[in-house]
Amino acid sequence: MHFLKRLSRFLACRTMRASVRMIVAPAAVKWAESLKKFPGSEKTGESGFSIANGSQEGFFSSLDKDTKRRTRFAKGQALLMDHPARDPIHLVNSLDWSGKDCPKTVIDIGGSHGRLMEAILRNSPRFNRVWFKTCQGWWTELLVILHDWPDADAIRILRNQISVLEVGDWIIFNEGVMEGVIEDKAFQDQMQRCSDIMMHELFNAKERSKDEWVAFFAAADPRFKVESFIKSPSAVLSTIIVIWTG
Repeated sequence: MHFLKRLSRFLACRTMRASVRMIVAPAAVKWAESLKKFPGSEKTGESGFSIANGSQEGFFSSLDKDTKRRTRFAKGQALLMDHPARDPIHLVNSLDWSGKDCPKTVIDIGGSHGRLMEAILRNSPRFNRVWFKTCQGWWTELLVILHDWPDADAIRILRNQISVLEVGDWIIFNEGVMEGVIEDKAFQDQMQRCSDIMMHELFNAKERSKDEWVAFFAAADPRFKVESFIKSPSAVLSTIIVIWTG
């Protein structure tokens, strides 16, 4: 009942309700069909979303051609990211910005409107700011990107960084990390499983557990060393630090 009350409050928001109606609900209706039609598939064009839209295109390719739904999706995502549990300050606070290993340049891949970089610069104004670029050196950050992609595509995204990495460079991921059953936090437990299901309905992707993340980085390249997982008690996302060992 507690979960339903929170869900009702969430859907009371007009923007979120419209996003669910236009994007999420049609994909959910066709999810079982996609599982039956494409068992074990990890292709973005074989998801519940693709079947619901009568297309073999993946989610992002489809939205790129639909201005109305693209705008609705962007507004819904903006609302989600405005939640205190998703504030980029959690990532900022999880890292030592004054340590000897801290670089002067941070590269934010897929930085959108720059909320993360703003939070970093407010706390550490000595940094150079680089958006939407890759260059040699330092800390590269990917914020809630890989959970939108099946393993093969996510691995390709990660491998594309290798050509510009030097030994000792860090890649910092801000992603969900699936936990086991959280018996004393029913709402948190239900929400992480809802997110996992939604990733599959929309993208044929998934949320990953700690062990799955470690296996994922090893599959991409064994030279990626997972240094640590850090999560604030009040945060939804975890900070995953990966070091390129060359």
